[in-house]
Amino acid sequence: MKVAFVAYRRWAFEILKLLLAHKSANWQIVGAYNDTSKVRECQPDIILLYGWSWLVSKEFLSIAPCICLHPSPLPLYRGGSPLQYQIMAGEKESAVTLLMVTEGVDSGPILAQEAFSLEGELDDIFQRIISIGAELTMKVLDGLALKTLSPIPQDEAHKTVYKRRKPEESEITIEEINASSAEFIYNKIRALQDPYPNAYIVCGDGAKVYLTKVHLGIMVGE
Repeated sequence: MKVAFVAYRRWAFEILKLLLAHKSANWQIVGAYNDTSKVRECQPDIILLYGWSWLVSKEFLSIAPCICLHPSPLPLYRGGSPLQYQIMAGEKESAVTLLMVTEGVDSGPILAQEAFSLEGELDDIFQRIISIGAELTMKVLDGLALKTLSPIPQDEAHKTVYKRRKPEESEITIEEINASSAEFIYNKIRALQDPYPNAYIVCGDGAKVYLTKVHLGIMVGE
């Protein structure tokens, strides 16, 4: 089974490295691309769209069945910026979900899903996604090649959908600090670490101070 890999984010290419290092008799990665013309040329049986930030075009879907990786326990947190919304909502656990791509937003049948912790820095979280994502992808590709996999429709009654966050939403205002808990501000800063638009405060002179590292602690008075 020929597999084309389409991505642009660093964590997605880390998954690609693990897939390329894995030797399978059932499937083979035939190339990594970012445009439809090159994907069509390799005539894949399956397309992996990982770390993809846009609606998948009908042109992609016409080439071969597409699979995407979404870092949330679908049908919860469909749409853009799923990690950011989960972390800022105070969620302690998420899931790597592999699903078939349809014309809807993250609404296709689920092929595999495995939980992971949302604790720690964003880099720590991405490492969990990379490890679990690669392992699940290998299992799913084997299942598809051997025709032993049964996709599971999502429960539409329990879906939640979010719009992609905008850079200006990364600002932390005085009003937000006064109205929020320390844990919320901590979560907002770590949710917006690289590669996302970092959290920032606007100073009196109009300059922005970006907050890229954060530690949550309690000051004990004398």
